[in-house]
Amino acid sequence: MQKLQYLGGCSNMIFWIKSILSQRFCATRFGDSVYSFKQSETGLPQGTVISPLLFNIFIDNLPGILTSDGLTIATLLWTILLFVAVHLKKNSPS
Repeated sequence: MQKLQYLGGCSNMIFWIKSILSQRFCATRFGDSVYSFKQSETGLPQGTVISPLLFNIFIDNLPGILTSDGLTIATLLWTILLFVAVHLKKNSPS
């Protein structure tokens, strides 16, 4: 919410988004079993129209954080590509 305020979000919009993100509960289903509901205190709800926008707002300063720690976007992308390549190799049929 602080980031939305910093970016100039109006109080009504911030209140609306805060109400979407609070008081959310989820349960896990495995086979015929449904486990008890737990309150979700982090993350964004899946399948909502606003979730991709909120995610983009959340990560918009990530490049600055990475470069301030001595990393570059190229380094990050290379690491992701290596991870994907290793994952695909492990899961490919022999």
